Amino acid sequence: DDGWIHRCSTIYNEKYLESYQGHTHSIYKVHWSPFVDKLFLSTSADWTVRIWMVGYEKTSVTFSSAEAKPVLDAIWSPKFPTIFFALSEETITIWDLHQSM
Repeated sequence: DDGWIHRCSTIYNEKYLESYQGHTHSIYKVHWSPFVDKLFLSTSADWTVRIWMVGYEKTSVTFSSAEAKPVLDAIWSPKFPTIFFALSEETITIWDLHQSM
């Protein structure tokens, strides 16, 4: 609810390995890249999708919803490493990092 993402250990569940802050509202989803094991994205009620890299506390890239609505879900393409899909209440947006940041 506070906009933080905590990466946890499966062995020591009471200790955070890293914490990431960038969102300003509740986080809905976190999804790891199927191509780059240290890259993940997150979606939030703050109308953004953020891309993160393990080892860096700050977001690498931020994408904002065109409709100014919460981004409910996002997932990487299973075939193309630069493409991900984002879902808002009424819209699916396709982002290609190769075409535009």
